[in-house]
Formats: sequence, C-alpha cells, structure tokens
Amino acid sequence: MVFTATVFLEFWKRRRAVLTYDWDLIDWEDEEEELRPQFEAKYSQVERVNPITGKPEPFQPFPDKLSRLMVSVSGIFFMISLVLTAVFAVVVYRLVAMERFASFQWYFIKMYWQFATSGTGVCINFIIIMSLNV
Repeated sequence: MVFTATVFLEFWKRRRAVLTYDWDLIDWEDEEEELRPQFEAKYSQVERVNPITGKPEPFQPFPDKLSRLMVSVSGIFFMISLVLTAVFAVVVYRLVAMERFASFQWYFIKMYWQFATSGTGVCINFIIIMSLNV
C-alpha cells in the first residue's frame, strides 16, 4: 500500500509540473488565498489562530455552519424522497394499468395489454425524468 501511494505521489508531482509548464504558471505564487468579500465582511470580527500557519484568520461559528448544513441536507433528503416517490408511483400505476388494460373491452388492447402497460409506463417515466432534470 505504501508503495502504491509513493508511486501515485511521484506521478502526481510529475503531472503537476507538466501542467504548470503547459499552462504557463511557473511564476504563479499560491501563498495567499483571497477571502470572499461577503465572508470577510460577515466574519471579520471573529478570528482564531490557524493551528497550521499560526496566523489569525476569520472564523465561522458552528451554529452558522450547522444551519447551512441542515438546509443542504434537508434539500438532499427532499430530492431523494421525491425520486423514491416517483418510482413507487410508477410501480403502482403499472399494477393498476395492467389490471385495467387486461379487462378492457377493445380486442386490440385486451390482446396486447402488456405492451400497452409498458408503453404508458415508459411515457410516464419519461415525463418524470424530464421534470426532475429541470
């Protein structure tokens, strides 16, 4: 495992050097990151010392992080539940449609009820996928 990690790091150093040369970033210094103005304005009063660099930097308190995290997680869970509901609804639709098409009065639909069920299920799946992609 250590050997593969070492090989990976050496190849990564080589790839980084090639990209740096190709993109003409040889003179580029990445010492100082610029803070976004919104973040700096909101959190410039609260500072803490970075344990790695030893320099004071703006700090975002845990309640602010937690509120943003909860909004993100609830949005993700909502989307997952929406997809699972759509899948369950299509399965229920196909069961109901199968029974309805099998007992239909027209001979053509009564004879090919499996095709009719699959075809309408595919159309509904297509509509759901297109509406969730928006």
